[in-house]
Amino acid sequence: MNMVMDWIAHHAINRPDRLAAVDCFSQRRYTYADFHRRVDRAASLLHAHGARPGDRVATLCYNSTDLFELQFACQRIGAIYVPLNWRLTPVELQRLVADCAPAVILAHVEFEKNLAAVDQAGAPLLTLSDGGASAYEDWRAEGPPAERALLDSDDTWAIVYTSGSSGVPKGARITYGMTLHNCVHAGMHFDFDSTSNTLTFLPMFHISGLNAYGNVAFHWGGTVHVMRTFDARQALALLRDPQLGISHVLGVPTNYLMMSEQPGFEDIKLPHVKVCAVGGAPCSQTLLETYERRGIVLRNVWGMTETTTAATALSKTGSLSRLGSCGRPLLHVELRLTNAGRVVTEAGVHGEIEVRGPTITPGYWGAMPRGACQWFGTGDVAHYDSDGYLYLVGRAKDFYISGGENVYCAEVEQALCSHDAISQAAVVAVPHPKWGEVGRAYVVFKNGRSLTPQEVMEHCRSRLARYKLPQEVSALPEMPLLASGKIDKVRLKGASSLT
Repeated sequence: MNMVMDWIAHHAINRPDRLAAVDCFSQRRYTYADFHRRVDRAASLLHAHGARPGDRVATLCYNSTDLFELQFACQRIGAIYVPLNWRLTPVELQRLVADCAPAVILAHVEFEKNLAAVDQAGAPLLTLSDGGASAYEDWRAEGPPAERALLDSDDTWAIVYTSGSSGVPKGARITYGMTLHNCVHAGMHFDFDSTSNTLTFLPMFHISGLNAYGNVAFHWGGTVHVMRTFDARQALALLRDPQLGISHVLGVPTNYLMMSEQPGFEDIKLPHVKVCAVGGAPCSQTLLETYERRGIVLRNVWGMTETTTAATALSKTGSLSRLGSCGRPLLHVELRLTNAGRVVTEAGVHGEIEVRGPTITPGYWGAMPRGACQWFGTGDVAHYDSDGYLYLVGRAKDFYISGGENVYCAEVEQALCSHDAISQAAVVAVPHPKWGEVGRAYVVFKNGRSLTPQEVMEHCRSRLARYKLPQEVSALPEMPLLASGKIDKVRLKGASSLT
């Protein structure tokens, strides 16, 4: 048995006065001793409301240090942490709640109305309010702390939802062993240690919001600064503040683009920042050079929810010399490319990325687990250069990335076709100067029916999160079809542009 150790309890004993967490919204600051006590209190709260080993604990919250407390509280009682996407509509949330069947749900007070329309199957709903009066903050434990669970590294710590290419949400199981090996990667490849200070602004319902680099810093005994949501002006101010000494940050290209547009960026100096990692979408040469001119190297990484964040990375010196590459596999990741059942080794030949190793998910919630040594097909297509560096080509699965968020075309198409005036729908990605990619929808109306683009958008707004909404809607008399009868999206995409 590979026993799971309690990082927070360890640091509370060995460096109790070290600053553990800073909530940038509420200005709350906790040492490891403080944080340890709050995690214990949260564990008692969850236990008192019925959470037991193996039960799911769901949250619907903006980013907050409270969420890290709840994640570690789940570890102490053996529960499984499930962060839900607060951007989703009640219809979308219902699917996730039904899938994970939480024993307890905790939500920021702002999102109580979102859950009012969701069947919670009797799970108690507790409120949080960034340190203010709430069911979470007002809880006072009575009696001894909840008994700590004995856990194995293969046990599931969290379920993080990521939509499948069919548009059906899938909950990736994130184990304790996956998270630990991700922390080892960060130490080896990104220079983490007990002096590290991280900035978290990516949503904590995504794997990067949790593990790049919040959980990493907690493992090493560093400090985590948490922004409630991303704000370019505030993020830039925090990064450049020498008193904070932020050493590590990860963002998507849109984050870095928006920061580069802020007043004062021309004169920015970040000598204390060791790592500015960028992932989630391709990073343009222009953006890389914009930061490089100011002495800041954006380090390209590639990964996904199922790989616990990064699976490959460029070295600091390679980010410009290997422009467009996402680097090489990290220490505990084995990677190969396959094409038509054959392993690709030649430079320039395309293949699907397959990975295996201790940072790869054992499977999805509710599905049969994969074998420990089985390859995981990612759906991403890439090729090697002559030196073995990896270059992404495209995505085999039908989705695109908008502002760092995966948008699955099938899900948007399903929402469009749920209108009784629409007979067919197809969504393709088109370039966008700010978000990287956005969707353009093509629809075919039923005989005698028609809708304005605004009416189509209004129909979608109640069914899709805002970032999934197509930016444009165009009506066609008929869809271009392949010989197989499927819609020819290559022809649609070739005719698309967005300025």
